[in-house]
Amino acid sequence: MLSVLIPIYDWDVTALVTTLHQQLTEAAIPFEIRISDNCDTSEHAKKNFTLNERTHVHYAINTQHIGRSANRNYLANQSQFDWLLFLDGDTAVTSPNFISNYISCIPKHQVVCGGTIYEAAPPKDDTERLRWEYGSAKESTAAVQRIKAPYKNYSSFNFLINKAIFNQIRFDNNLTQYGHEDTLFGQELKARGIPIHHIENPLLHLGLDTAIIFIEKTKIAVANLKYLIENKLISTDVKVYRFYLFAKKLHLTTLLSKNYKKQELWLVKQLCSPKPCLHLFMLYKLLYLSYIMQKEH
Repeated sequence: MLSVLIPIYDWDVTALVTTLHQQLTEAAIPFEIRISDNCDTSEHAKKNFTLNERTHVHYAINTQHIGRSANRNYLANQSQFDWLLFLDGDTAVTSPNFISNYISCIPKHQVVCGGTIYEAAPPKDDTERLRWEYGSAKESTAAVQRIKAPYKNYSSFNFLINKAIFNQIRFDNNLTQYGHEDTLFGQELKARGIPIHHIENPLLHLGLDTAIIFIEKTKIAVANLKYLIENKLISTDVKVYRFYLFAKKLHLTTLLSKNYKKQELWLVKQLCSPKPCLHLFMLYKLLYLSYIMQKEH
């Protein structure tokens, strides 16, 4: 009935899998949990290997780093059941009804998003403050809000999908690194008229990157956005792209591009501070998008 698919990299998922295994067993349904580790050689791998001792659990390490999208597609290829539950590994289940909430949606809904939450209190480590502020403000959204723009609010962080529907779309293997694979997948669902059902069934996001790492990942995501723009694969649902188009209409993109190098240091310094400003984070993304769009022209 249900294949739980968890793509990971450098993360201990033993606690997560233990909780999921218990809830799946109590649900008394056919299930499997598959974890695909993207070329991890860390100490976490030793702990994760012990998960293979559990019934219906399969943990394996990829021999090479295949990218986030390809890793999800690989797990789907390996799955044996008709319903796929994709979960990010750096998470925790906070509800005893997490699995049963998803089971209750089968087969009424073909795609179901459960949502994301963050700890209510900010992290003690100030270097993680930007990621927490961004996640709490932009990603931790109640189902009643997500349903107002169901495709825009689609996330692969925690979602259920019918396998036949997934195989019609799949994640784009050309997006080998962080960012916007969700955007493209959500757009494909919308283009095919496949409804997304949003429910209040969140996972707690534990893996908070430091500000420097998150900024670097954001630059990679913006580079992915550039690829989508140039290949006409993106919609204006992406806010930074809307801002870019508006700036382009006003002939401001060259100015923004030149200002990226001038403003980068102080922007990064502010974003790495104990009180990062999310408006400045958006400005940083707009400047960087303008910069890389101009570089080849």
